[in-house]
Amino acid sequence: MIQKEQGLTEMIISGERVKQARELKGWTQAVLARAVGVSQAAIAQIESGAFMASDELVAEIAKSTGQPLQFFQQDPAPEFPVGSLLFRSHASLTKKDLAVTYRHAQRAYELWMRLREGLTPPSIKIPRLSVNPSEAAANVRKLLGIPANDPVPHLLNLLEWHGLVAVIVPDIKTRDAFSLWFNGLPIMALSSGRPGDRARMNVAHELGHLVLHAGKSRFEIDDSEADDFAAEFLMPETAMRREIKMPVTISSLAAIKPRWRVSIQALVYRCKELGIITDRQYRYLFEQISAMGWRRSEPVHIAVEQPRALRQMAEMRFGDPLDYATLSHETAIDADTLREILADYAGKSPAPVVASNIVSLSRKQR
Repeated sequence: MIQKEQGLTEMIISGERVKQARELKGWTQAVLARAVGVSQAAIAQIESGAFMASDELVAEIAKSTGQPLQFFQQDPAPEFPVGSLLFRSHASLTKKDLAVTYRHAQRAYELWMRLREGLTPPSIKIPRLSVNPSEAAANVRKLLGIPANDPVPHLLNLLEWHGLVAVIVPDIKTRDAFSLWFNGLPIMALSSGRPGDRARMNVAHELGHLVLHAGKSRFEIDDSEADDFAAEFLMPETAMRREIKMPVTISSLAAIKPRWRVSIQALVYRCKELGIITDRQYRYLFEQISAMGWRRSEPVHIAVEQPRALRQMAEMRFGDPLDYATLSHETAIDADTLREILADYAGKSPAPVVASNIVSLSRKQR
């Protein structure tokens, strides 16, 4: 039976939306309760749907969490599993970090779905394969139109062009990315604030999960398969054997880094993996990298690739520059929050970096 606060009017809200707003802030029920001046038990009852909050309390919850009142009057957001976030060792991922990451990805996905209404998205050409990682990488390169031994161009835009839903989540120190298939869509959530070369490797790794591990639980897969896929996808064996000259030095690898747009460390590891260098040479090269302080930040910087589709859809529907007031009303997301979200997505580029730097979106014919 739903309880009510005596003598006060109530608006109908979704308890799940209250929980979503709270977890987007990284708050416990107790923290939200203190912020709005009620008990933790009251928040728990509101979130479970057992207690109908007064208009005044809903207004306080909205103010504290930074959400418009309209946000709480919506149906619950679509729920999807956390995908490859659970494929990796996750002992270091706190319950709070997991909830925050999930909620930001969920909100971005819901925004993506709303903006897609009335538009025709690109066809999904990212396959699901039951072959070994190296063979899968070669097959995906061919499907995406990448020559067998050439560097991969702007990877995120290329994948969006072929149907990937790419969303950005706030920087989570213990994780870089996760991916999943949901309602027939390949979805990839990427942590902000990563160097360009590391981010590209993360994208290729998650692409490996999408291609190799669709429908599998974290108990059924070996995460190293996604590593093997990423290595062959970004640094094909034939190309590496042709391009890496002996003797292998930090300087020689730094010279080819801008062309392949991967880290020097990734190139060193690939050389060891392919038997181009010995274990002893591998250790020596990494000792040099460590001595120069390059383990976290290398001297040759690769530009960070940003996804484009989400912002492009917003521009197609709400103008360029964006009409944030109308966009906010249509999506039930605060205008300032929308600005923060869309800042992580690329604007128009004056020159294409792949077949097209603009994702293939068009208005549906009526």
